[in-house]
Amino acid sequence: MKAFILFLLTISVIISCVPASDEVITEVNYDLSNEEIRKAYDYQDSQMLDSILSFTSHKDPSFRFQTANAFASIESSTAIDSLVKLLSDVSPKVRQAAAYALGQQRVPRAENSLLSSLQLFDSLSYNNTFNSTVMEAVGKLGTIASLNSLSTAANIKPTDSEILLGQVRGIYRFLLEGKKSNSGTARMIEVVTDKTYPPNVRLIAANYLSRAQGINIDSSKFQLSRAMMDEDDPNIKMSIAYALRHTTDPEILSNLISLLNGNEDYRVKVNAIRSLGGYEYINVIEKILDLLGDPNQHVANAAADYLINNGQPADASLYPNYVKDNMYWSTKAKIYEGVLKHLPRNYANTRFKINSIVSKALVASDNPYEKAAYINALAADVVNFKIIHDLGAKEDSPIVNTAVASGYEKILTSPSFNKAYRSKTSRNRTKNSIAEYLKDAIASGEAGAASVAAGIIANKAIGYQDLEMDSSFLEVAIKNLSLPKETEVLYALEAAAANIAGETYEKAPPVFNNPIEWSLMEGVSDSTTANIITDKGTIRLKLFADKAPGTVANFIQLANSNFYDDKVFHRVVPGFVIQGGCPIGDGYGGLDYSIRSELPQLYYDKPGKIGMASVGSHTEGVQFFVTQAPTPHLDGKYTIFGEVLSGMDVVHDIQVGDKIQDVQILK
Repeated sequence: MKAFILFLLTISVIISCVPASDEVITEVNYDLSNEEIRKAYDYQDSQMLDSILSFTSHKDPSFRFQTANAFASIESSTAIDSLVKLLSDVSPKVRQAAAYALGQQRVPRAENSLLSSLQLFDSLSYNNTFNSTVMEAVGKLGTIASLNSLSTAANIKPTDSEILLGQVRGIYRFLLEGKKSNSGTARMIEVVTDKTYPPNVRLIAANYLSRAQGINIDSSKFQLSRAMMDEDDPNIKMSIAYALRHTTDPEILSNLISLLNGNEDYRVKVNAIRSLGGYEYINVIEKILDLLGDPNQHVANAAADYLINNGQPADASLYPNYVKDNMYWSTKAKIYEGVLKHLPRNYANTRFKINSIVSKALVASDNPYEKAAYINALAADVVNFKIIHDLGAKEDSPIVNTAVASGYEKILTSPSFNKAYRSKTSRNRTKNSIAEYLKDAIASGEAGAASVAAGIIANKAIGYQDLEMDSSFLEVAIKNLSLPKETEVLYALEAAAANIAGETYEKAPPVFNNPIEWSLMEGVSDSTTANIITDKGTIRLKLFADKAPGTVANFIQLANSNFYDDKVFHRVVPGFVIQGGCPIGDGYGGLDYSIRSELPQLYYDKPGKIGMASVGSHTEGVQFFVTQAPTPHLDGKYTIFGEVLSGMDVVHDIQVGDKIQDVQILK
């Protein structure tokens, strides 16, 4: 590891830990049943920054640890100097928490302090976990120079597990902050294709390659393809499969298609289908059409998504022939969406026929999610704005009404919009017609429809700011909001008003309104479990009471009050998450309070992590999600408050509209 140490020496100054004396306490005893610790945590919850910082010099490292942890959840430049001091704390846990919290601030001036804190001369690897955390933190705020140095550190052995994890996490964090380099990509390819590296390290490298945009893998494409075919871990395999969208080599295409012929994990198949979009349509379409009837709904829907994203005008009139009576409604809707999106405009009779079929299916269904799917399909034709308005007006469902508003957005942002409405006059006339529908949606008071409608007006690319729109209707809507319940609507309306006024919008941070009810935590520990009983079976959770006490208390309160009974999973993204708990059912509902984000050093490093949905920091409330795969891009941004102990088969089987029957807390 000598070369790695030399690398660190070029970018850092050694600062040794202050040695502990007999009188100095170094052990963190972080016990949230302790009233004083709870009081310190309440300062975090209410974001009383001065009170939090007062614990920086507390003689008990448990309180210094709490200070650092608090700023992992709160972004504040005022904390930088105090956190830097904690980097040389006598307690290893405090040092590590401080390093992680500095990364969470994403303030560039902290980079040198982090690099200077690296503990290099460590023959026993005592500080490897700390060094790993520092490397990750630098990835959140560092320069390209540090990225390149981190990426080219030589001779890190596969057995240096903690240092390796810090390296790949650091490179990945750089990517998420919009910084990437050829050396970083090369290092991730090297790691993911070599099975002597630890699986958790290879997993991060695979996710990097899957998530990165515009990277060049030409020199390693066959190596990656072989690694994909030889891989046993579906969490790694699915990411490599999606990374191969960066090439169009025929040999690799045959490997991707072979995955679709085998008994692969559905997540691998879904990502293989997504990668096929970069290959020649003629070489792919036969397999795609066959997969429309796949018994796994996620796979069938992914095949239908291919038609939406990659369908060809010459074939669009043939796609309806593959719709079968026994098909999932979600797949049918997507096929029809592909038809309406790609069908040439001169196929007027076929277009009329498909519009009629979809409209009748919408009216005949008693499932609001199915109706919403058909609204979405109709919106693929940019001249259908009046049809979806009229059909939506007949439905007394916020789920459908939100879908209608989303349909307007789809129409107005479609590349086909300017082709269908060729003159500026006709485009503006259509926009003004839709504007009346948007005003109605905002005036309706329905959170979802109003949020989406306001978001359309706020979108500068659509251009409502150029049409001399009177914003008084937005002011009226803002006055009628119920806050903090409708915070998401507020943000959308304020952004719309700012756009019309030609101003830059910055949303105000949410106001503290819901202190932690500690009495709910009596008898609760990290061994406390919960059962989410669904139509498809039971998902058993372990709750992270000591890592996210505010969120766990909130979840317990909601479960004990039967809030989650008969709520649905309104959002399913195959291979990513299932999301539920919305009281409206469209993803825009909440209750009349919000809770704080809790973001200690936890990771979405495996399937089955339970997180809180939000519209920004500290806006969480009732909606939660369960991951279907590792999702490291969510790390440090969304509260993790538990993980699945059993029932992952149920998590993978959930579809949009499936119900939560009950949530039981088992202490």
